[in-house]
Amino acid sequence: MARYRVSCSPEQFHDAVNLTFHEFESKIYDRAHKDMWNSLPQQFELLIEDWLQFWPNVPAEIHMLDVGCGTGLASDCILPNPYRQAN
Repeated sequence: MARYRVSCSPEQFHDAVNLTFHEFESKIYDRAHKDMWNSLPQQFELLIEDWLQFWPNVPAEIHMLDVGCGTGLASDCILPNPYRQAN
């Protein structure tokens, strides 16, 4: 960095590159993962149907934690699910 007379620290440079990359990625993310938008709701339906076979008495309150980075699609698929209001 000194060779190119860069005035920021390596950490600041890393942060700038990271921010630039993620700003670009966010603009194309949904297009790049279009198949996920189409298949994930169906996958959740299948998982919930299997889950209800083994645990038919859905508790009145279920807590969910969506940890990760992305668009929050998993949460969007679960929250409006009709099984959520079963009790």
